Amino acid sequence: MAKHGRKPLALLGVLLLTSLLIAPEASPWGSAVHAYIDDHLGTNRPVRNANEMYGGMAPDVFNYLFDHPDQLQFLYAQSHNNFMRLWEVAHRRLGRSVAFGFVSHNDVWGADSTAHHQCTQCNAPYGYVIAKAQWMVKYASLSILGISDEVALEVHHNIVESAVDLLIRRQDPHVGQRITAAALLRSPDFPALLVDAYARDFSRHFDLTRSEAAKTIAAAEMNFRRMMLQYGQVLMQDDETAMQLVAEQIADQATTYLGSFGVTLPLSPPEVVGYVKQFLGVAMWLCEPDYAQEIQGTIDAVDHALHTHGIRY
Repeated sequence: MAKHGRKPLALLGVLLLTSLLIAPEASPWGSAVHAYIDDHLGTNRPVRNANEMYGGMAPDVFNYLFDHPDQLQFLYAQSHNNFMRLWEVAHRRLGRSVAFGFVSHNDVWGADSTAHHQCTQCNAPYGYVIAKAQWMVKYASLSILGISDEVALEVHHNIVESAVDLLIRRQDPHVGQRITAAALLRSPDFPALLVDAYARDFSRHFDLTRSEAAKTIAAAEMNFRRMMLQYGQVLMQDDETAMQLVAEQIADQATTYLGSFGVTLPLSPPEVVGYVKQFLGVAMWLCEPDYAQEIQGTIDAVDHALHTHGIRY
């Protein structure tokens, strides 16, 4: 690479790292993968299935509390590790459907566990997304930029997640429509279920009133639902357009976050997006040969685990 390109690439490394740090412990599988997994679990009845899909995406509802990273960390841990609380407060039909999907996502024995901790199709002491991110460290090394392999692994973790979403979109061109439908049809009870499940401990941990905790949780869900409506639209596009829009989303979120600290990148938006697309292309190349088998293995493993833990309705 020419010398004049090294500074923008270094800045991109900082940009991507910062975008990851916005939401620590970023979801090992992306929203499209979770929607696809839950489309193959539970019921085939359209409205209930849509709620299962929304629930499958929804544990990431708190990933965007950028202004309060301590609250983000706390609520992320609740939704990914104390997931049974939502199942326990869901009693109505559609509430039960969305809770079914919510539980399927978990990082203990749910879908995220195969991405983060133990993949179903490879002999490795970590999950599929982490394994691919380690390969990304080799194929798209950031060491020449003074970025350690440990930090680079986290950067590429984020890229791999988005790359597999794009591959799922290619495999199932209707996944974007299903995500949009899931967001439109999600049970109106769901925000209240989140509040019932998590507001008490959230308010105690941060010395908030229950009303303040409930308002934060409900607002986060509203924002997440809006984002899923938009993301579904992105994935309805052709390959090139979808990749372009995903790259723009990554760049825009990170740039906005940096701007909140008064940091302005000396790069034009098209330049940043171009570099992001290069990383996405490498990640898609790495994952294309075996991502489908891993996701099917995850579906089978989660289906078995749901039955084992008595999650049925």
